[in-house]
Amino acid sequence: MVKCTSGRAKPKFYEATDRKYAYVKWIKSGIAPNACRLHLVACRAMILKPPWVPPRWTRTWQLPNGTQYFSRKELLDVGTVTFTRIQSPGKDQLIIFMPEKRATSDELKDYKERLEAYTQRAANWFMKRYDCQLGLLELYQKPHFAFPETNEIAAIAKKLNLSWKDFWIDDSEGQPEWETKDLELAMAKAEAPQRLLRLEDKVTAMEETTNRIISSIDRLENKIDELLNLSQTPIKPPDNREVA
Repeated sequence: MVKCTSGRAKPKFYEATDRKYAYVKWIKSGIAPNACRLHLVACRAMILKPPWVPPRWTRTWQLPNGTQYFSRKELLDVGTVTFTRIQSPGKDQLIIFMPEKRATSDELKDYKERLEAYTQRAANWFMKRYDCQLGLLELYQKPHFAFPETNEIAAIAKKLNLSWKDFWIDDSEGQPEWETKDLELAMAKAEAPQRLLRLEDKVTAMEETTNRIISSIDRLENKIDELLNLSQTPIKPPDNREVA
């Protein structure tokens, strides 16, 4: 299977995934893991060697404490990437904001390493394009884990002004989504269809075991009744008794 990596931007870019035919069968049977949308993906790296070729920054600003910001967007093979350089006394770093990325429950388990490797492609392009050297990448912020939500649930949450500590309903982009920054909640949401299927299988197995136990109890009760009836039956005297 392939997936679109450019979001709503044009032109469209696609890349291969590790989802094979089995995943397609899961989708048709309704037990496929929910696809998670990771957005607000950003990594940072220290600038070890400043760009020899000066980037043409499209935005620049400065804070009262003297920290300077330089920002520029580039259209790469993964989509639109934003590079932001932050220069402060004693520190020079580059923040790379990547396009959203889709992930399965298995991919979420090591999402940090996957997102850093995903961002490394853009970092390599920047180093080659502007002749500079970057340090090791690390996540700049924790991404949001988002899953499609129904319009009905989103409308109820909005009408009742419902709020939760660890997750929320967001419809700011026109499509309601269930979002969280908690990895465990995200994995539970992604694995929900498969967990329900396993739970149904366990319930079925428990029902079969319970029925076997009930049948065994019925047979045991019948056996006990037979033994009780046998103990109450008088024993016939032998026919070879001597008679005076």
